[in-house]
Amino acid sequence: MTTFKDAQKTPMLAMTKQDGTISRVALTRPTQVGIVGSPAMLLLFGGLSLVPTFDKTEITYLSNDDKLLIRNRAVTSSVYLPTNPEEGQIHIVKDGAGTAGGGNTITVRVASAKQLIDGATTYVMSTSYVATWFVWSGSVWFTL
Repeated sequence: MTTFKDAQKTPMLAMTKQDGTISRVALTRPTQVGIVGSPAMLLLFGGLSLVPTFDKTEITYLSNDDKLLIRNRAVTSSVYLPTNPEEGQIHIVKDGAGTAGGGNTITVRVASAKQLIDGATTYVMSTSYVATWFVWSGSVWFTL
């Protein structure tokens, strides 16, 4: 095992192969993980810890630290993605009230007209109890 730090000085443990390439990396504290380079393949083992934000307002502006938003309001509402996201940043929005399919849609909006979600400026969640992942690629938001 080799210890090193990334550009943000996050300590990591790496297992290297005989040819010097890294085969496994263990993050030693919470950090964001993204895919860089080609081939774009990332395998995660272990758990993913997300602290939920429970929201009952009609309009929510996500910060870069808001990772999981659970909407618990039975009205049509809007969620704005962060203005200056970091590449690889992930946000999850969930219909916790289970009313999106009954006409109380959740509209996820971009913070800037330069940002798009799967090619559009809005993404409408209209299925009850749906959860959608939003991933920032560095230039656009993708949904999962």
